[in-house]
Amino acid sequence: MRKGIYLICYICVAVTMAATTVLASGCSGGGSGKAADSTRHKAQPTDTIHTWQNAMAVYGWLPEQALGIIDTAEMVGNVSEFRADLFRMRIYCETQAFSVMDSLLGGPADVRYDSAMAIGRRLLRHDSLNTDLAMQQNVLELMHYSARQKENTDEAIRYARRLVDVCHRQGAETVALRNEAEVGVLLCAQGLKEQGLERLDSVIARLTASEVFKFNEMDALIIASKRKMDVLTGEKRYAETLPMARHIIDLLNDYELHPDQYNDSTYRMPDAAQRAAYIRFYRTQAQGRITAAYAALGQLGSMEEVCSQVEQTVRQATVGEYTACYQALERQMEAERQKVRAERSQLVSVIIGLALAAALAALLWYWRQKRIISRKNRVLVRQMSDAHRLKEEAAKYRQLYEERLRVGETSAKRLSTNGAQESSGMSLAKVAVISADVPAEEDSSGSSGELTDDQVFLQLSDMIVSERLYLDPNCNRQMLIDRLHVSKERIGSAFAKGSSHPSLSAYINNLRLDHAYQLLTAEPDLDLETVALRSGFSSRKYFGERFKLRYGMTLSEFRTSRQKDE
Repeated sequence: MRKGIYLICYICVAVTMAATTVLASGCSGGGSGKAADSTRHKAQPTDTIHTWQNAMAVYGWLPEQALGIIDTAEMVGNVSEFRADLFRMRIYCETQAFSVMDSLLGGPADVRYDSAMAIGRRLLRHDSLNTDLAMQQNVLELMHYSARQKENTDEAIRYARRLVDVCHRQGAETVALRNEAEVGVLLCAQGLKEQGLERLDSVIARLTASEVFKFNEMDALIIASKRKMDVLTGEKRYAETLPMARHIIDLLNDYELHPDQYNDSTYRMPDAAQRAAYIRFYRTQAQGRITAAYAALGQLGSMEEVCSQVEQTVRQATVGEYTACYQALERQMEAERQKVRAERSQLVSVIIGLALAAALAALLWYWRQKRIISRKNRVLVRQMSDAHRLKEEAAKYRQLYEERLRVGETSAKRLSTNGAQESSGMSLAKVAVISADVPAEEDSSGSSGELTDDQVFLQLSDMIVSERLYLDPNCNRQMLIDRLHVSKERIGSAFAKGSSHPSLSAYINNLRLDHAYQLLTAEPDLDLETVALRSGFSSRKYFGERFKLRYGMTLSEFRTSRQKDE
């Protein structure tokens, strides 16, 4: 009779634990409590469904779709190859669609864990894990979980110990203690029960005495207590499990009443919507332990009371299971909405493509216009070269003409001393008129000796050119006034009426530009600042403005066109 009662109690506990496991896994998306992936801080594109966030939102029940999203995300560059493998490993380990995942991998039951461990061994050899401890912790946690599910105790212990070391190096002491508890229970499974229980007791004592007792410490303490209760139950030391199970329930009750006091924003802490499921899950497990202990100890009254509490919890778990299924359907609908948004994004991409095509057409038009301008500039350069060549030839002919004229005057002086005297007097009179700017005495024929505006311009032009005064940046009207002692009105009239130049400054700038042209053609490698200063301009900027105003192109365009023309 007693054995029958024990059997019924064990069945009740098993059903309760199975129901609450389904509830917790459904609400949490199938996670096994692994460390938060260090990739989750990275920004992902919002205009596509091919992101790891969308994959990890559905992997609990739709692993095939999740893997497809990860594959596409890797191809389009939304996630690196290394991180894509890490997400695949997490999907293999933590999906709740066990048979679907094993079937996709084409193997027997639990082949998903073998595949996950194969990926993990490859990731652990990756260079980036040497410096990224958070990523190393992610991989090791998944490897430890897979080895434990495969009941490979040796590998599970090895990875758990590596986890403890990585957590200590990061300063995550509570996480390290949680993994210390895993090492303890695995040592017990290897037959080293005293060593394993000693390690479990050390973890529980250190967590209980922790100065900061938030959710992370409470969760680690519950896990460590569960692990110890597993070992004690296997040793049939049921009485020792009762105070531990009650302590878990007390912790959960306090957490339920004062959730804000436990808030530490760690990755395992559930949000407000998941908090009730978390509390119900671990409370039901603790109640199951108490029921099993009472049944084993023959305390049937206490067992029936706890069974009643378990029955109530099972009803709540059933409701939670349906809620979890509804949430899974909601996630599927969200995936469909993401698909619609992706199609809309594709349309946007087409529009962007058309805009790029239009931009390319504009770029081609700009390139064509630039070529037209380049050809025009090359023509201008050739015209400039021809103009300067003709100007130089005209200057040579003018110089030759003036030399012949002087020879003729010399001959005339020899033939007529009277004419020579008059010619000499006339020349002196001209200089006197320019110097003093006063009327000269009338000659014997009664004509005035004052020079015209044309003659004054020629005299000034000869002096400016022969003495190369234009190369002096200070060459201006005041300089000519100081040198010739003439009035500024006389100089202004000479250039305004006696020449084709509107002003003295325009004439000097033309001479400077002619000189600059000679420098640019004779010394093409000379920098423009030096060309400007050696041509008499006060600055390169002013030189560039005058050059473009006269020739219709910039200095750089001139040099480029001249190089092409050559």
